[in-house]
Amino acid sequence: MKNLFKEEAHLQGRNCYIDMWNRLPTPFKHRNIKTSLYKRTAQYFSQLEAGTFWTSKVIDNDWISNIGLSKKELDRRWQHNEIMRALRRLAGMYKEGNWPPNKWGLPTNLHDLLYNARSNKSMIFLVMKQKVVKHKTGKKEATIHVSDQFTI
Repeated sequence: MKNLFKEEAHLQGRNCYIDMWNRLPTPFKHRNIKTSLYKRTAQYFSQLEAGTFWTSKVIDNDWISNIGLSKKELDRRWQHNEIMRALRRLAGMYKEGNWPPNKWGLPTNLHDLLYNARSNKSMIFLVMKQKVVKHKTGKKEATIHVSDQFTI
């Protein structure tokens, strides 16, 4: 019983990010904490906080150099507010009219946004390197985030 409590406490400590994602306007949610997808996603957030995200993952070095990430940026610990900002930017990618213009290649779960094992890329690292620009659509002016290069 004590072991189960520790596991639930660990998930509760990490699921604030998944809970935040579930409140954002996104096409998919992760609500069941008992699924392996939920647990693996929570583990990725734990790795971001610890600075060990890339420890056991393969990375596409060309992609990393194209978006301008250094080794130091890859291995650093992420702060809570940085992860929350990145989640808002990730959710914004799914909104029609926002970058990227073609949504067809975007991952369909948060786990693959954090790290896609098929492409060896991470959308959360990409959105943190995006530039903020003003974008005018019709009569409204909005702030959007765009990347110099977009590859999934």
